[in-house]
Amino acid sequence: MIRVILVVLCLVVSPVRAAEFERGMAAMGRGDFATAMAEWASLAEAGHPRAQNGLGILFGNGFGVARDYSRALAWFRRAAVQGLPDAQNNMGRHYRFGLGIGTDTIEAARWIKRAALAGYVPAQGTMGALYARGEGVPRDLLRAYFWWSLAAAEGDRASMIAREDAAGLMTARQIRIGNLLAEGWRREPVTTGP
Repeated sequence: MIRVILVVLCLVVSPVRAAEFERGMAAMGRGDFATAMAEWASLAEAGHPRAQNGLGILFGNGFGVARDYSRALAWFRRAAVQGLPDAQNNMGRHYRFGLGIGTDTIEAARWIKRAALAGYVPAQGTMGALYARGEGVPRDLLRAYFWWSLAAAEGDRASMIAREDAAGLMTARQIRIGNLLAEGWRREPVTTGP
């Protein structure tokens, strides 16, 4: 009986929580950061990863609050460990640029790669850049080409340009391998990758 009540409560509460989150998104879009904060605060405390990421964005950019990279990082981390790719990418960005924490390119690459493996296009483009520069990962133009190919296939213009620039530095064999890897990924994504 108690299980039935809990299931019913979850079904009733979930649409309300979704509506709160969407009201926060709409407020954010209007530049009404105070309303976004009000809508997301209780959701974030209750463990809603998108609301947690939203609070991280508010604090990280100083939208409606004093800019506080440490608080932003704390909210991004809570959402990232729950598997939200946007938050994982945000964690990587904070480690990469030392926002609220010391710069750590290896940790940055680890978080960004998690988001990229989940199919988050901005992270895929960033992984291409990290491999091209050897930033937090070994320098590897083939892997850079692979990641840029994935992001380019989703319409990311910067990755399209970077991929073509990389191709100019690669052999025909490397390009063929990179294309095969990217095509294989698009057919059947995996949980690990180059």
